[in-house]
Amino acid sequence: MIATGSRATVLQLVFVLYVIAISSTNSLGQDTLVWLNELSFNSLNEKEAFYQAINEHRPDHFKLLNYGKLSETDRSKNKFYGYLRGLDIENKGGKKNSKRVKYIYESVHQAFLTKYQAKNRFSDIFENGYYNCVSATGLYCIAFDYFKIPYVIKEKPNHVYPVAYPDTDIVIVETTNPMVGSIAFSDQFKRAYVENLRKQKLVSNQEVQSRDATSLFDQYFFGKESEVTLDELVGIQYMNDGIFKFEDEDFANSYKQWEKAYMFYKTEQVVNGLVVSYYKAFQSMEKKDSLHASLVAKLSRFTKFGVAQDQIKGEFGNAIQQLLFDNGDADGLKKYYQVLQKGIRNKELKEELTFLYEYESGRYLYNQARFSLCRPFFEKALKLRPNNQDVQRIYVQILGHSLRNSSNGKEIVTALQAALTEHSVLGSNNLFNSMLAMAYLQRFGESYENNKPTEGDENRLSFEKMFADNKDLTIDPILIGQAYSQAAVYYFRRSQNQKAKSILEQGLMIDPGNRELLARKRLIN
Repeated sequence: MIATGSRATVLQLVFVLYVIAISSTNSLGQDTLVWLNELSFNSLNEKEAFYQAINEHRPDHFKLLNYGKLSETDRSKNKFYGYLRGLDIENKGGKKNSKRVKYIYESVHQAFLTKYQAKNRFSDIFENGYYNCVSATGLYCIAFDYFKIPYVIKEKPNHVYPVAYPDTDIVIVETTNPMVGSIAFSDQFKRAYVENLRKQKLVSNQEVQSRDATSLFDQYFFGKESEVTLDELVGIQYMNDGIFKFEDEDFANSYKQWEKAYMFYKTEQVVNGLVVSYYKAFQSMEKKDSLHASLVAKLSRFTKFGVAQDQIKGEFGNAIQQLLFDNGDADGLKKYYQVLQKGIRNKELKEELTFLYEYESGRYLYNQARFSLCRPFFEKALKLRPNNQDVQRIYVQILGHSLRNSSNGKEIVTALQAALTEHSVLGSNNLFNSMLAMAYLQRFGESYENNKPTEGDENRLSFEKMFADNKDLTIDPILIGQAYSQAAVYYFRRSQNQKAKSILEQGLMIDPGNRELLARKRLIN
């Protein structure tokens, strides 16, 4: 059917064009929602067609539309263009624009289109002659391009069709069978779509509660008539196929088509369709593997479309629980984490997930008392969240375990000072400060025992300063008695009794009831 003028009737057909449009764009470039290098292609030919269109800005619309049978593209393309070359448009088409369009329409329709079928792809035209409004529109527009006839593509809520000579004659080309109505979406898709709009606050809770999903879906999914390009028509066909697969509950392949649709047809409705298909795909997966991780990563990019960062962290937490704590699969978790991180752009979220990975991986090893193995994880976790009390507590305990078998005070002091230099926040942790203070005490006593009083006094002064600054330190009184007694003995053996008494008095100022120091004092007196 061909009609001229703006009053022509265009009947409903299949799907599918949407309501709350983000500005559709002719730019085929990549943005932060869908990445070209992540797309899954059915053949090398399809991949080459995409890269040529997006990277080189040389779209072959016939090849892009014919993705269902790309192996047959050259044969089908040669057949179609050969047919166009045989049309005697100058003589049989006439001089009037409307007659030229009518001649092309009737000729192409008779030669290639035999039966309208709602669920259809462009490649079906050359397979069996079946078509729908999207595939037929693509075919006519390729013909118009060949004959250099200007056109636009109009989209209505559930229909697309071309208009030739839009600035003059306005020749509307009907692309549907008027006897066919529209295909209904499943209740599952409608509910999921409306729920995603509710999360974005594009529909209110009151609307969801007071109206059925079908009426809300119809209102927000379908919209006013607008124009799309042939590039965008490619996206519409991929979108339709994504919907077909969703309706068939082939969620794993549905989202792949939605992704390819988005590369050409950037509308908010495609974005919402992506979110819904991503959710359904990963919810249908029981195994937490690299594919699951890649879907979670992709969902993380849709924070403006109803996906909260807490949901992403929650999914990663579930993966940690299943892979690590339930199955003991540390390597599996590492692979999951690496895939997840690679697919996320948000810096804050990447840092949050890194912290979760380092902390939980360390905690898993800590629970097994594998202190040397868990320490590197907590080192990284502490750098990311220095004020996290759980991380501080466990890290200090790990330090204690790593040094508990050392009898060398100098080695202990050096290790703890290095930790403090690396993590200055430990200076406000009393458990750590108590460890460092006792290390100074041990080194103080050792130095005097090894006849190194100057070194001993340096460590004594460091201990006494820490004690003076913080009375809440937990210090072993036995260690106090031993350290100050060793210093007193050093001076007593050199007949420096007054110096020995002074050292003991200093110790008793810190621990007035220390039995060893009181006994030493009585002996000297």
